[in-house]
Amino acid sequence: MNHRQLLLIVLLSVSGMLNAQTAEDAQWNKYWEASIHTGYGFLDGSARPGVDDGPLLALSISRFFSPSFSLSFEIERIFADTEGLPANVDNNFELNTASLLGRFYTPERSGFRAFGLVAIALTDHSGVIAESSNLSFGFGGGVRYQWSDRFSSRLQLIYRRDTDTIIPGNRSSDIVLTTGLNYRFSQ
Repeated sequence: MNHRQLLLIVLLSVSGMLNAQTAEDAQWNKYWEASIHTGYGFLDGSARPGVDDGPLLALSISRFFSPSFSLSFEIERIFADTEGLPANVDNNFELNTASLLGRFYTPERSGFRAFGLVAIALTDHSGVIAESSNLSFGFGGGVRYQWSDRFSSRLQLIYRRDTDTIIPGNRSSDIVLTTGLNYRFSQ
């Protein structure tokens, strides 16, 4: 199965989920939400020799289609260094990701809602080791807390598997932990 076929299957699945609403969901007001978050990327050192883990910054825009489902577009940059290089060589390593994430929420309890997520992303890494762009897939989960009608926060963990190989036969698997602030736009 090639990347285009897999992407088509994911998009058709998400489309089906968006159209499958309960009677309660149909009366619920859909809304948009913007988020800024920070965190840490635990990068696969066996697939990228010498690359350290690093902090990250991310922005996203989300659309809530029901109380239990949202779809987000997110851009993220992980800032890392490459160890073991001569002093005159730039050791910066950047991992940039543009993701489409589907989050599936549990009912709210005391302001808290747990969620699971699936993601498909385009990753682009650049550094002295290699440069490339490729597809990645992820899954994870987290918890969200609603502070007020407009503000909430989110803590999430994503396991992301890259389709690219820097070392032949060795695909990278990264873990990304983020926390951030969300703002709901008026309805």
